[in-house]
Amino acid sequence: MDPVPSPHGALSPATRSLDIIDQWRATTTRLAGRSADLPLAYPPIIALSACREAGGRLRVLVAAPSGASLRWETAGHPTASTGVSPSDLEGAGAEVVWTPSDPDDQIRVAVRTAGGVAIAALRARDLG
Repeated sequence: MDPVPSPHGALSPATRSLDIIDQWRATTTRLAGRSADLPLAYPPIIALSACREAGGRLRVLVAAPSGASLRWETAGHPTASTGVSPSDLEGAGAEVVWTPSDPDDQIRVAVRTAGGVAIAALRARDLG
């Protein structure tokens, strides 16, 4: 048998009883708060596209915000910020021409803005 509650217990009139609504809280997931004063809080949204040219070359374009810095890399050979390219990559900026030597070759671009960094990649065999 349960003991009789004491007059000074949790259910005593001196203690405020909570309404049923006060006993529940929202347990749904919430998005993390972002703030511009945090580094990398707003990475850019980018997209890569490519089309085939003669000789197995691919013209690759990146859609990125204006003023963003771009860094292309193919088969582990990064470009310098001055636009110096490895032998299989021609051009600089948002449009480059890439000559993959193998179907498993991959081209990557890193796009950096004041809000953060985004990286996208394309593999030669995935481009039909």
